[in-house]
Amino acid sequence: MGWLRRARQHLRELGAGDAARLLLGMGVLAVHQGDHDVATAVLQQSLTQSETCGDHLHAGLALNYLAIGAAERANLDFERVSALFDAARLRFQRVANTYWVAGCVTNLGMVASATGGYQRAITLLEEAFVLHHARGTEWGVATTAVNIGLAQLGLAQVRCGDGQAARHWLREGIVLGRQHSFPAIVAEGMEGLAEASILVQHTEKAARLFGVAEHLRHSIGMALPTRNVLPHDAALTTVRKALGAAVVTRLLAERSAMSLNDDVTERRRR
Repeated sequence: MGWLRRARQHLRELGAGDAARLLLGMGVLAVHQGDHDVATAVLQQSLTQSETCGDHLHAGLALNYLAIGAAERANLDFERVSALFDAARLRFQRVANTYWVAGCVTNLGMVASATGGYQRAITLLEEAFVLHHARGTEWGVATTAVNIGLAQLGLAQVRCGDGQAARHWLREGIVLGRQHSFPAIVAEGMEGLAEASILVQHTEKAARLFGVAEHLRHSIGMALPTRNVLPHDAALTTVRKALGAAVVTRLLAERSAMSLNDDVTERRRR
């Protein structure tokens, strides 16, 4: 953590506003590195400095990343995470920053989905979708569409549904992701669409979609997010049991984009 010590040395030379922004950057870096104790400490300092200066934007950013760090801890406390995102949203609303308001709602919806609160997640993410759409934020519209689809998928799995709503939103997100060159969103959407295909016993399609998504992730050097590993592996196990390991290996290796194109354009033919 040499970078942290060097950065701290410069704090004494800065005014409160600049110090708050430097601390914010340090905290964000620590969050991305997974050092949550350091992140919490420096983000709390950034929050205090920002509020002393009346800087609502950077106070909101500090709260937002405190929430993200808290959400990534093993002992996730949803109520604390929710309170932090709500406090961040309030700061962003004070400065009429709709981009970060939408971001807070999106993040909270994703946390709700990850903790099994699928109906709450759908409500939050649909609100975020409207906010992103009003702003014309292409990335936000695409990612919230995919995440609404993933929340709908979780709800369908719990209720033994057919996942029709999930497939609608996932296709929407994939189309938008492809149009605007957001490969990470496309890959996550395809993995969700593969799991939705399993709900209606379309296991060969699921295997091909998993293969396309894997190939896409490999081509851009993007690993499967940690939160997705267990459901991804469970879905592949289901497909292998249905088709046999050898068949699944062949289908995964095909990596045919045509299976994705056919499935996505099906939405437009209805």
